[in-house]
Amino acid sequence: MTRRQRNNLFIAIMLLAVVFIGVGYALSVQDLEVKGNTTIEDTVWKVSFTNIELDMSNSIEENKIANYVDTTANIDVKLLKPGSFALYHVTVKNNGTVPAKLYTIKKTADVSPIITSIYGIEEGEILAVGEERTFSVSIEWDETVTEVPTGGVTEAFSFILDFFQAK
Repeated sequence: MTRRQRNNLFIAIMLLAVVFIGVGYALSVQDLEVKGNTTIEDTVWKVSFTNIELDMSNSIEENKIANYVDTTANIDVKLLKPGSFALYHVTVKNNGTVPAKLYTIKKTADVSPIITSIYGIEEGEILAVGEERTFSVSIEWDETVTEVPTGGVTEAFSFILDFFQAK
């Protein structure tokens, strides 16, 4: 191939490259029109406790309170002696329009001799739209304690369930 033929081939290739780049640029700057129908619905976030009730107990003062607001609950119970306990059933419901995932369970720290536990619900669980879940909260006085204060022990136990939108 002569020098002149190589130069002509090189010029032809360069011109084709410029044409392709020009066409690509023209396509990328054009307006894109999408036709069709869609609706965007309002989303409602409403996950909250709906009930707290004492299920079983042993040696407690009955006139203490349990209350809740949204996903924060407070239970005050007076335990009268070692081995005393109170078991509560707590119900949480997703009244919103999007599924909710339980991110964390935050609770007040145990103070000796009181032991608190939450059973039947775990971090990472998903609460579907309209779903209701009942779980248990146990508050007990460690039965191995030898030093007993007069009049029992009052426990003010609080916990929060943090939910986020499930994917």
